[in-house]
Amino acid sequence: MGVVIDFFGKNHMTFMMLAGLTVILIANRKVKVEGMGYLIGLMIMAVLLAASQYLEDWCIAYHRSYRILYIRTTLVYWIFPLISLYVLYMTVPIRRKWLLFLPHGVNMVLAFLDLFDLKILYYYTEDYQFQPGALKLLPLALVIFYAFLSAAYAVILYFHGDKIRSFIISYMMLMVYLTIILDIYHVVANFGDEIVALELLVYYCYMAAIYHARVREKLHEREMELEQNKLTLLMAQIRPHFINNALISIQELCYEEPERVAGLIGHFSMYLRNSIEATEVGKMFPLEKEIDAVKEYLALEYADREKKFVVEYELEVTDFMVPALSIEPLVENAVKHGIDRYDAEARVIIASYEKEDDYYIEIRDNGKGFELNEETLGKGGIGLKNSASRLKLMCGGEIKIELRSGWTIAEIRIPKQGGGDADAYDNDR
Repeated sequence: MGVVIDFFGKNHMTFMMLAGLTVILIANRKVKVEGMGYLIGLMIMAVLLAASQYLEDWCIAYHRSYRILYIRTTLVYWIFPLISLYVLYMTVPIRRKWLLFLPHGVNMVLAFLDLFDLKILYYYTEDYQFQPGALKLLPLALVIFYAFLSAAYAVILYFHGDKIRSFIISYMMLMVYLTIILDIYHVVANFGDEIVALELLVYYCYMAAIYHARVREKLHEREMELEQNKLTLLMAQIRPHFINNALISIQELCYEEPERVAGLIGHFSMYLRNSIEATEVGKMFPLEKEIDAVKEYLALEYADREKKFVVEYELEVTDFMVPALSIEPLVENAVKHGIDRYDAEARVIIASYEKEDDYYIEIRDNGKGFELNEETLGKGGIGLKNSASRLKLMCGGEIKIELRSGWTIAEIRIPKQGGGDADAYDNDR
């Protein structure tokens, strides 16, 4: 009983670290961390290393046959190089890794032959004294060889920019080398199982961090894909909305002034070309192109000669980017729902200016209008709702509609850091 208590006392930290790792693995059993099979194999080896120490203590304490020590040492000579080999397997992408097992296979065969007292790697005297054999350094050389390969790969990772992974592998190899050196000079002894348990914890934490980073990256990609799909749907809704209104205007004119229809169709086709180009690019594009689209729309509105409203432009700044068809729906909303289009006093003003962090576009009309809120957001039609949604999705912008000094003002704010800078547009597209 005393030997058992002493065994658990000597290996307390090993079992605590392995128990902690076991709890983590059970709690995260649905998380598919890379290298889990190797990890479980290393845990089993750490337990076997600790058990081999108990076997030696038990043999000496109860004066059992010294031949039992051969079993213990053979087990250690098998496991310790295999641990370094497992670490190499987990961390280094080497093709034909099975070739790396060949040197250790020779080591395992020689250690097994020493069970028959051939004295190749080691042997024991009847008073339990360990004696080295002719090839005594082979197991140690294997550990150093496998650790060296891992360390070399860590250097390669460092120069390829993966410094974090390089640091983790280097740390694991440093623990191996330091333990070997300290054991040779008899500074420490029998700490192999603790080192293995610690390496397991470090490795699992590192691989779990990589796994969660990949999950976050995939989640971000899915979110971006979802946002793009929403944007595509919004654009698909805008085109039928405007096409319907424009065709109705052209249809009415066909009966009254058929000779003007050709010109209006030209304006309509130009607007469609601009809008289709913008939706195909799928990016922000210059304010001037959006203003061109507005002018094509207004040309269709002025197809009815009885409409007397006036549109004015106060563009202080134009060298910035806006989402496709973000202004035209607001102008259309002001013309159709704000002012009296047949009143010569009706005014729509399109203005732009900038502040330190944002660009601003204002569509002002002197009609009755309404304030934008959750209840009235849909009153301006599907184009107004979609403009607000696309501004938020594409550049973090927003629309605010309010009544001010007898004017209804639709204010668009576009953050400069959100994509408003003109350099974001590829003119070759």
